[in-house]
Amino acid sequence: MPIAIILLLIDVSLIVHAAKTGRFSPWAYLILLLPGVGAVAYVLVELLPEWFGSAQGQKARQRVINTLDPEKQYRKFIPELSRPNTPPVFAVYVMGLCAKWIIKSGGLAAMQKHNETKAKFIYDVLDASKFYQGHAVKEARSLMNITFRLPSDELTDKFVKEAGAQGMDGLKGHRSVGGIRASTYNAFPPAGCKALGEFMKEFERKNG
Repeated sequence: MPIAIILLLIDVSLIVHAAKTGRFSPWAYLILLLPGVGAVAYVLVELLPEWFGSAQGQKARQRVINTLDPEKQYRKFIPELSRPNTPPVFAVYVMGLCAKWIIKSGGLAAMQKHNETKAKFIYDVLDASKFYQGHAVKEARSLMNITFRLPSDELTDKFVKEAGAQGMDGLKGHRSVGGIRASTYNAFPPAGCKALGEFMKEFERKNG
């Protein structure tokens, strides 16, 4: 039986450990950062008992013990049934609603296909264009946040303004990166991605 743990900390053990050491232990890949699983900055983690007993797991655990305060370590969450302190009930409730919606929608496999279909409307435009330049290589592309640049900051501002006039908001890229960021989380409809793809083609035709 898995030990299901809802970690209600943004600086959970393995993320903090990896940030401090510059290395991600095998456990780090067990953390599921699922956009749309609930409120922003909450992380759902599932741990299996055997992960704690393996030699590799023990080594990673010892590194964490030597690096982090006890209240940030998984070993404190397990005996407390994920409640070492009072959990934010509403955030957990929202996470439960999201999980039920995903199951009702066909489960994780169906959600993966749903998101791939949505992202394709936008990535197909990027792949066929010399006007837009994607930030990520194909092997590392996100289905949740699709990022790209235009030839100039002026065109980027114009793109954001004209898209906003057509009801497509929030496209300005993160301040540390710039460019465009289209967030297409689980509940975002395919029609929105298709509309953005069509807008991109028309914008390139007029400004390319």
